[in-house]
Amino acid sequence: MANSYIEKVLYTGQVPKPLSYEIIREDLIQALSHKIRCRTRGNEHNWMIVCGPPGSGKSRLVAQTLRSCPELIGHFYDRVFWMVDNSNDNQLLTLMTDLLCRLNCQALANLPSNEFDTFVIREMIKQELLLKPKTLLVVDGIQTQACFDFCSYLPCHIIFTTCFADLFYESHENSKFFMGKDQELNLNEIQELAANFGFGLSVEETICLKYNSGNNPALLVKLLNAAKANPGVIQMFIKNKAFQPYENFRYNSSYCYRSLSERIEQLLKYVDQSALKCFECCSVLPADKWIRREIIQMIWPVDSCGEEPNVELWLVAELVNKSLMEKRVNDDVLYLLYPLIHSYCLRNALKNESDELIRVATLLKSRIASESEYSSSNIFSEFYEENQDQIESLIQKCSNIAKNTVPNLQDLQEKTISWHQWFKSFFY
Repeated sequence: MANSYIEKVLYTGQVPKPLSYEIIREDLIQALSHKIRCRTRGNEHNWMIVCGPPGSGKSRLVAQTLRSCPELIGHFYDRVFWMVDNSNDNQLLTLMTDLLCRLNCQALANLPSNEFDTFVIREMIKQELLLKPKTLLVVDGIQTQACFDFCSYLPCHIIFTTCFADLFYESHENSKFFMGKDQELNLNEIQELAANFGFGLSVEETICLKYNSGNNPALLVKLLNAAKANPGVIQMFIKNKAFQPYENFRYNSSYCYRSLSERIEQLLKYVDQSALKCFECCSVLPADKWIRREIIQMIWPVDSCGEEPNVELWLVAELVNKSLMEKRVNDDVLYLLYPLIHSYCLRNALKNESDELIRVATLLKSRIASESEYSSSNIFSEFYEENQDQIESLIQKCSNIAKNTVPNLQDLQEKTISWHQWFKSFFY
């Protein structure tokens, strides 16, 4: 629990307040705290990055760490400024003037209107920061290279949170704290979170909730908030696994976006179009499983000849850098599709390109059969055996959509539809 001095510093710096239902993840807090201390004592550079997919809890973890580790505030830092980056390449000046106003509002007021440019404001910010060098700047949700370039040369320690790992060079890997598969909520933590909302769940119900939320903290909170307001809704989330997670579920919560779909759409705007087209093909692959790169390459519209393997490596790197996929630590051939992002792409493909999905899924089957016949490796046949039901189910679903099959009036009259089945029809 933070003392009154720490709370005053965090309140003045506009660090997000703790939520009544949040769970404290001690292992991640200690790991991040250690990383921050190492960066503070080091001489390499003055910043670090907390990176991960949308809704993974990056901002909340940083706020919890600052509040829970008394050695940070008071010893390393005397003040904190929490800035939310909503800028793009054309709006960087807004973030800069906001920071200058937080540091010294009078300095901004005395700035002539014709001198509102990047260089002048950055120099003024530097002068203000030099007056109190024990300052921590948190830039939450950084999106552009311009914002990073501006902030990284400021004379203070900085923590960036972002989904964009390619804003930083590979040589800076030791300055990165990653929120990925290994940092997900476990079943006990999901049960604890549900209990904080007033729901006591069994192990089976927790597993169901984990699947329907894609084990995404932001979506979990949205589902539990909705269930708390309408208790009957909880049955839909904990009794049956949906065809795919509810990434398009819209409900107000502490998360700044109405739904995870909105955040994913914003993220996809920054993805190279060729990589995005390849990722749409990945909709036929299973989510939340480690998949070998050889399997992924089978469905991509890239020929494996000449210089093309280098292109494939670049495409994979682009998806990993935009937090659409995760590369296994110390392994260059295993990749994972995040459930929520996979669900978003699959839902869009089923809606707009069901014929293309059938083609890609069928192509995957034929190529796996061909490789299994002529290759001594059994990785292809093993993959198909493990995921055959899912691939066949997807092909059948696409075929039904392509045929535009709908139940006739007599079927609807003879079949009773429960209210939660009706509710689910809005999502699928």
